[in-house]
Amino acid sequence: MKRIKLLVAFILSVVLLSGCTGKFSPKETAVRIGKDGTITAAVIDELDQSYYKEDELETTVKQAVADYNADAGEDKITIETFNIKERSVSLFIKYASSEDYEAFNNVTFFAGDIVNADQAGYEFDASFIGITKGKITNENAEQKEVTGENYNVLILEESMSVEVPGNIVFVSSNVEVTGKRKAAVKAERTDSEEETQADSGSETEIEAIKPVEELEKETQESKAAIAYIIYE
Repeated sequence: MKRIKLLVAFILSVVLLSGCTGKFSPKETAVRIGKDGTITAAVIDELDQSYYKEDELETTVKQAVADYNADAGEDKITIETFNIKERSVSLFIKYASSEDYEAFNNVTFFAGDIVNADQAGYEFDASFIGITKGKITNENAEQKEVTGENYNVLILEESMSVEVPGNIVFVSSNVEVTGKRKAAVKAERTDSEEETQADSGSETEIEAIKPVEELEKETQESKAAIAYIIYE
């Protein structure tokens, strides 16, 4: 009987663990918006050891999170997993709200409804595409269609994959829809980046994790325009 109980416990643990990872297990940097307003961010990248050693990177991230929570007076950010194996970094962080994500990462990031977005000063002046069941149905959606109902909206500027808790109905033209609830923000490249890619041929390199100062400089030089993902 004891053996059977242990076996059942083991099976349940496997099912629960697989269920958790199956919900959000991207193979590239991505964010998921929870129904409760929480944000789960996954950073999947390569560690450039000319900048960081493995233990130094982990210490830096943990200290940054601890400092933010201390200033907030409560745990607004939680490191869920942090794995480094053969220079490959997999970091999952959970944020209590989109405001925490925006403040911690110092980027534009809003998750809420259209009314609140309007009150926050966001203008829906982009070119929009209508989406139904993950497919493009209107390549030139009018703004009144987009803002005519109080849909939910995610507004961001980072080039990454995104998963939202409802069916996507509109996206700005710099967003590629990859599923009913999934999309990818496309980056805008600068002229210097295009020249670099032309010089290097068809090779694609994974950007390595670098210090904040270096990343901020690169982000200013090349980042996605403000992107809108609107969902029911």
